Amino acid sequence: MIYLNAAMMAERMEMTVYEGLITIAEKIDLGVDVQRPLDSNYNEEKSTFRDLETLATAKDLKSLWDRLTPS
Repeated sequence: MIYLNAAMMAERMEMTVYEGLITIAEKIDLGVDVQRPLDSNYNEEKSTFRDLETLATAKDLKSLWDRLTPS
């Protein structure tokens, strides 16, 4: 679970960086040639983060199930 949490934190940091870069690109009007790849990368990071959240939830539910149904 530690590695999963670390991966989620890394993805969240990358998302935050892309959010900042997208904001800067919009403010200084760099155009779609710059903004499109940033948006694409942001969406990839967001998708990966959601996948990791799903894994974490599944792992938590399995742990709960194991505690509720001892062998």
